[in-house]
Amino acid sequence: MSIVTNARDLSIEIIDEYLQAARACLETHKPDGGLLGYPAMLLLLCATDAMSHGQSQRSKPYTQLDVLNDPPLSLGLTKPQLGNLLKWFRDGLCHLALMVRNVTLLPDRNGLPFEFSRSDALVGVRVPVFFESVASAWNARKPQFIPHTQGLPIANVQSPVLTSSQSPPASGSV
Repeated sequence: MSIVTNARDLSIEIIDEYLQAARACLETHKPDGGLLGYPAMLLLLCATDAMSHGQSQRSKPYTQLDVLNDPPLSLGLTKPQLGNLLKWFRDGLCHLALMVRNVTLLPDRNGLPFEFSRSDALVGVRVPVFFESVASAWNARKPQFIPHTQGLPIANVQSPVLTSSQSPPASGSV
């Protein structure tokens, strides 16, 4: 973490940290032998979403996860599959700490990142494969990445100031 003064550098640092934290989740083993799959998926979907928004200056309609179909990922997902990933998985995991039922997070390191049923329902995610795909895509896109800043509020301060650990709480009590 550092003090960054421009949107591009800040976005790059944030996505880099998402991926670093996702890697740590995949390298951490729970007592039952599993991985920290849910937080890894949330971080990977946030990174994917941010990469997509950075490309949203395109002329075609672009959703938050369309980058999954662009090189180097080129997963060939259908619009319903992209919509299901966004609606059933990312939003619930992020905002409700829930994931659509009957989806399995897999520790597999081979295969495609996502498994879908014949009805385009997401049924499995190979989290390590998804991590490698997103990290590879980010490394390819980072040099030309332009963040989407339209509509982003800007704090009205003269210079960055860190106060959370240096000042008493605003209410006077914790």
